[in-house]
Amino acid sequence: HTDTPTNGGNTTQHTDTPTNGGNAPQPTDTPKTEETPTMTYEQWIEEQKEREAEERERKKREAEIYKERAAADAQASYMQNMSTYGVNAETMAQMGLTGGGYSDYLNAQAYAQKRGEMQTASANEAAMKQQAETTYADGIAALNKDYLTYQETQKTNKQTGYNTLLGYAMNPNSGITEETIRAMAKNIGLSEEEIQSIIGTMNTAQSTAKGEYANNAFTALIADLQNPNAYGNYSEAGIRALGAQWGWTETQIQQAVDIWNDTKKNAEISLDGESGTFDIKQEIKNIQDGLYVDSSGNPYTWEFIHETILRARNAGEKVTDEDIANAKAAYDRWIAYKNGKVSTEEYYNANYGDKTAGQIVDNAVDPSKFETEAKSKAESYGVRKEYVGKVIDTKRDTYRASEFGDFVDIDAPDSKQGKYVQAIINDAKAGKIKEGQIVAINYGAWSTSRGYYVYVGDGIFVQVDDDQFDKPSEIENLYLPSGYKINWTNKIK
Repeated sequence: HTDTPTNGGNTTQHTDTPTNGGNAPQPTDTPKTEETPTMTYEQWIEEQKEREAEERERKKREAEIYKERAAADAQASYMQNMSTYGVNAETMAQMGLTGGGYSDYLNAQAYAQKRGEMQTASANEAAMKQQAETTYADGIAALNKDYLTYQETQKTNKQTGYNTLLGYAMNPNSGITEETIRAMAKNIGLSEEEIQSIIGTMNTAQSTAKGEYANNAFTALIADLQNPNAYGNYSEAGIRALGAQWGWTETQIQQAVDIWNDTKKNAEISLDGESGTFDIKQEIKNIQDGLYVDSSGNPYTWEFIHETILRARNAGEKVTDEDIANAKAAYDRWIAYKNGKVSTEEYYNANYGDKTAGQIVDNAVDPSKFETEAKSKAESYGVRKEYVGKVIDTKRDTYRASEFGDFVDIDAPDSKQGKYVQAIINDAKAGKIKEGQIVAINYGAWSTSRGYYVYVGDGIFVQVDDDQFDKPSEIENLYLPSGYKINWTNKIK
């Protein structure tokens, strides 16, 4: 294009060539595509109605055109007839036949024909227009019916969607968030008021559930802190951290700390102040039996066990240096055994003699492969290799319930926990538990471990890490002794 300059100079030619040395990107021939906006159903209905109206007007115009053409044809026919009438009149005059009225008759006949054709055209036009109106009315009625059906369907879908969202909102474990609610609500056309109602329900449910979980966690913690065998898993700093995590009040946190201090103090008094309550030989046996483990089956450190023995000796118990050396040797053998550096046969023969080793050989099981085969069986029943834990033979003379884990009162035969574990052992002996079935040892109390074990037969249970499963209620092959069930909080009662 050209521009006329205003400075009195020559006409300046402008081109699209860039002035930056030719490096500017050049436009391509590819046209830009724009997204076609999505038409709503309401818009489609309105568009169809407009088309129906346009079609009606088109047909009415066709009727008018038809009448116009019919009128023109009638006029042309009339003029032709009149022309014929003129010729006839002249012929009759030459014949001397004038005034007889015949020519008037012919003229009247031509006009009557024209009038009849015009009346027919008008009637047909009216009929065509009426048909156009009827067709239009039928089309609009059909569209209105479709739209009413659509509205009813939308109303039903909206209510169903609302109920579904409300159900998620009422379930504190659904994992739904405000963002998810808004996105789903938008798709089904919920109003802001309805969305706010659902979000309010979600917030209330989650707040209530959090309060219940916090109370349950606090109750379970108190039970652990009152247990001389469990309080050692906690510290004051750890308790306060749990309190902050769960949102407990300062009064609750201080109550837990006080209970922990009281249990710790009473345990130390019991150990250091009473004579004859500590048996070093029994402690060494406990080490050999693998009882110095936490609820997850992890062994306590030698430093912890050593400190326990020293406190007992300081309190006047009969503990010699040789006893301590024997305890350390037993601990080292046990750790070596757990780490696979000592075979089952060697370990049991060294600690229990041929009698116990012979019991392990029961049913022609090679003692050197006892644990390996038990764990292999566990894997064959679907337990992931990394989740396979310790092996417990409940037929051993030295078996103790606490081998399953340091759960509250597990070694007390009259406690609920003790009775529950014994019921499992009895059912295993009676053949009620099938190989491959899972048992959850932890009874009722809140704990970091469910105490899952898979039964591999012959009174032998293999530990399964909690990460293998989520909740007891979701384990298809979970075994529960008669009279026990899983309650709504997924605890065994």
